[in-house]
Amino acid sequence: MEDQSSTRFDLLNEENYFTWKYRMEMHLIRKDLWGIVSGTEPHPASGVWTQVVWDNRARLAAAEIILHVSDSQLPLTQKTTDPIRIFVSLKMEEGAPIQEHINDFNKLDLSLKDIGITLTDMLRMTILLASLPPTYENIITAIESYIEANTDPSDPTHGPDFDYVTRRLLNEERRRKLNSLENDAALVVRSFKGRHTNPANITCYGCGQKGHYRNKCPNLASGGESPTKANVAYEEETDYTF
Repeated sequence: MEDQSSTRFDLLNEENYFTWKYRMEMHLIRKDLWGIVSGTEPHPASGVWTQVVWDNRARLAAAEIILHVSDSQLPLTQKTTDPIRIFVSLKMEEGAPIQEHINDFNKLDLSLKDIGITLTDMLRMTILLASLPPTYENIITAIESYIEANTDPSDPTHGPDFDYVTRRLLNEERRRKLNSLENDAALVVRSFKGRHTNPANITCYGCGQKGHYRNKCPNLASGGESPTKANVAYEEETDYTF
């Protein structure tokens, strides 16, 4: 019987994509299913029996992936039974901190180096950008265009590197946070101004009427007596009248 404890690892959640991806790949390799997911074992073009065997292994690969996904990520796996599409669809969660995502990617890169697999800078950039959620589409396009325009096709090592990509992504995250704070501040200011410039919300402490402040009270400016003071004087006079 297989030792199940040796194949257990954290389910995919909103924060551990790269660590999970690496462990999931190793798990599928151990199950002899990684070729199906990676595309190195394409669906056979002929042979009924070989096609049936491949289809069964594809279903097993899909099951292994889905069984290692947390409930919050299950909706991402329910649109297809293709194990390749399922594996690719499990990316960085929308709104997750980009720095944590980059850190997870770097951990995966180090783990690959430990087993003798070294990714080129171009491949690292491609994988990182492909793992970002849809809201990063514009910045991804801008980065890819810059890389293409500034990379020598005959020598890809001369051009923007992985550090350039991470800097652009971190700057984009800071820009978004700043815009969010500015929008929140503007909303508070508009709300504050709207609340205090509405004449219906202003009460004069001189005459007691609404619509103006005491320092702009028309009754006091014309020399008239404050209704409040007049009432007090009348009450005092009444008290001492016999």
